[in-house]
Amino acid sequence: MTQEQKKTPAKWWLYILGVFMVAVFIATMIASMEGSISSSESMSSVVWPGAFFAVLWKRRGKKAWAGAAIGVLVGIVLLFLAAFLGGFLRGTGI
Repeated sequence: MTQEQKKTPAKWWLYILGVFMVAVFIATMIASMEGSISSSESMSSVVWPGAFFAVLWKRRGKKAWAGAAIGVLVGIVLLFLAAFLGGFLRGTGI
């Protein structure tokens, strides 16, 4: 195994983090439709995408902190989107 192969994280970490990220977003959407997003759900919707993008950027040979920053921003945008959609669906009675 070469030195470059040892530096990149294993692919299975990327898959695990991706599954957690999708699960957190589904839970956040369900909670927002019920009208109660807790602080732990808010934090997890920012942390898991940050971890996912950090590992993804590291695998691509880029700086992990840049991927984490992008992931956190994606998580914040999706959290606001989930809250907006949940409020909209509650307001329309769907």
